[in-house]
Amino acid sequence: MRVFLAMALASFALGGAAQAEDLADDCMRPVPIDAALLRDVKEYNLTGFAGAGQTPAFIAGGLSPMRENAGDLYGAVLFLRAADGRWSAVLPKQGEGEVGVYRATNSDALVFVTMIQTEGPGPSWTVVTLRGGAGKCVSVPFPDDLNKPTYNLEFLELTDFDIGANGRGELIGVSRAEGRADWWYAYRTRNGGLTWERPQRLRRQRAARGGLYEQVVDAPAPAALAAELEAYAAGR
Repeated sequence: MRVFLAMALASFALGGAAQAEDLADDCMRPVPIDAALLRDVKEYNLTGFAGAGQTPAFIAGGLSPMRENAGDLYGAVLFLRAADGRWSAVLPKQGEGEVGVYRATNSDALVFVTMIQTEGPGPSWTVVTLRGGAGKCVSVPFPDDLNKPTYNLEFLELTDFDIGANGRGELIGVSRAEGRADWWYAYRTRNGGLTWERPQRLRRQRAARGGLYEQVVDAPAPAALAAELEAYAAGR
């Protein structure tokens, strides 16, 4: 699953292993909605969430780099319905596919994690956070000990994420490779995900320590919600 929001983005000063994206055109890039866009997105199975509590309704799909006149507009595309029924769309991170989405249970905060998935896995996650009409993207590089001594398509599979009310939280991932045991890693934040510390190798599998977020499980977009988006796109 996944999501969006078009808005002005602030710069974030980050350090350690995680670095701020420069928030240029390839991060939180707004996408005009029309019937042609929706036709291309529907080549993938649309997933969606009908909304709950403060979490808005959204639909997620993907744009193929191989489609006609794709240019540099491809990757996960996220549609979000506003309270007045209008829709907006964004590419969370240009060219990357979504690998996990989480919603806060006490606010409207949404977190989408993306990664390069075209022509091999990418070297990092992008953690895209939407909250209160603002958004940010943070790059979280994979551990240095992957793909050593030679490149072997090793990457981290996201398994869990959570952040508590005190701003402390974790990203948990696993590297699976033929001929060796799984390697588990944890990234920690102390400031609500603004920065992430360098990954620490775990002795065994475990979930992130509990907090305010829960995973939004991939599911087909609700039929009524998908029809609403299609009608909106047709009128553009």
